[in-house]
Amino acid sequence: EYLENTEIFMRGPTGVKVYSLADVAPTAADKKTEILTDMLLTERVAMDEGREQFLITPTALPEFHSNPKKGRCSYAGGSSRQALKWIQERVLRVAYKRMNAANIKPLGFAVPEPHKDGCPHIHAAFFIKPEHVDQFLKILTDVQAEISREYGIKYSLDVKTKVDLPEDKKEAKASSYCMKYVIKSFDDPAIAAWYSRDCGGEIRRCNR
Repeated sequence: EYLENTEIFMRGPTGVKVYSLADVAPTAADKKTEILTDMLLTERVAMDEGREQFLITPTALPEFHSNPKKGRCSYAGGSSRQALKWIQERVLRVAYKRMNAANIKPLGFAVPEPHKDGCPHIHAAFFIKPEHVDQFLKILTDVQAEISREYGIKYSLDVKTKVDLPEDKKEAKASSYCMKYVIKSFDDPAIAAWYSRDCGGEIRRCNR
């Protein structure tokens, strides 16, 4: 209603034109298309360079889950934004720094998604040059082991080279795998609300 009832005035060479804000504001379809285009371009560059695809799912600590499916509840009161920041800083940023030190320059994108209790995890696609694959996997294994020792848990950091599919199906591209979570972030009202209103600010649907 706000978009429909708000007018904007644009002055041009033929005079002033009046538009409804709803006529010019990006729609959900526009935003989906923009994100998918970015993913496809990144993927195309990676394929042209002969890079290998990896799909990674880093998670937050149990203390960020207010309603865990398994085990006892150890929730410490953190918000989903704080949980997301922990994943980004303690897992991804540590891995990035070590990759940079090893002269590994990854391409990729990452999409956060909430569990039902609001605690996020991240679906990330990495495209790595073949000569760097072993070192890349070692970095991830080391990060996982260090977190497990530090917090006294078996930290979950799922890494796969492809999406598990039935034999009669083609392997999914990383863009397709991650885009389904982006689409859900627009089409599922509860998840859309999580992205747009959590802690009074927007959570980015996709980070490149």
